[in-house]
Amino acid sequence: MEWIGPGLVEEFAAAGTDAYRIADGEGCRIERFGDGAIISHTTEEPPSGILEELATWREKAGILIERIYSRRLVIAPGADDVPRSLGRLPPQHTAVVHEEGLRYEIDFLAGYSCGLFLDQRANRRQLRASKVANLLNTFAYTCSFSVAAAAGGARTLSIDLSKAALERGRRNFALNELSREGHRFVADDAFDVLARLARRGEKFDAIVLDPPTFSRGRNGRVFQAQRDYGRLIELAVPCAAPGAVILLSTNCSKLGASELRALGSRHVPAPVTFFAPPPPPDIPAQSGAATLWMRIK
Repeated sequence: MEWIGPGLVEEFAAAGTDAYRIADGEGCRIERFGDGAIISHTTEEPPSGILEELATWREKAGILIERIYSRRLVIAPGADDVPRSLGRLPPQHTAVVHEEGLRYEIDFLAGYSCGLFLDQRANRRQLRASKVANLLNTFAYTCSFSVAAAAGGARTLSIDLSKAALERGRRNFALNELSREGHRFVADDAFDVLARLARRGEKFDAIVLDPPTFSRGRNGRVFQAQRDYGRLIELAVPCAAPGAVILLSTNCSKLGASELRALGSRHVPAPVTFFAPPPPPDIPAQSGAATLWMRIK
């Protein structure tokens, strides 16, 4: 396992961040979320001796970690990846963590994700710093992109099939004392909503396309990122204002940054340029989602 050093821990603390990747190794990673940590692993059980290694790192880093959970990494969410507490059962499984001064609700037993994807930190910073006016956040989950954009002054529209996920998103807005005014939450299929927005002529100067690798939508619609990502881009483009930016992001192992670039160039009828912020220092290359920003001229 490769563990981050005390210097980086201090940098995160100075930036108001207590949620980040602690260690990375073959088939295993450890992530800190406030006073808790999640050990994610491809094997049935966590690697032998990992708790002792974590205890040693925690002492050197001077970090208080009271709750430790184990989660198996699987191809698709399901019963096999339900997290479990290691050691004494904590009295609660939720927490509020901080990222660059913003607050997010975490549920350590939520399964596929506890509520905040750490590998998207740089993209959330990009949204917040760019001061976009109007964000369309598809597949919004707990609305972390929307929170970041709203903190920068944007109006937001967050779309997700899960009402429960959007309710967690609303709580994230409340945690950051962000008014609900100017922010919409729609529990519906992103493909259907994109088509409706286009018909109504609604335009956004920033759009987030971060779909799951595989999902089922309304009326049995099946989405497979490798097959359908281009179609998703085509539906989003009519909702983009002139000069808008679109975040292309995926965890699909068949789609890297070069494939996203090719899809963007192929499925946007206008000239486009691409850029990417520096990757998070705690996330090794090829260990997070493939992401690329696309600007429509």
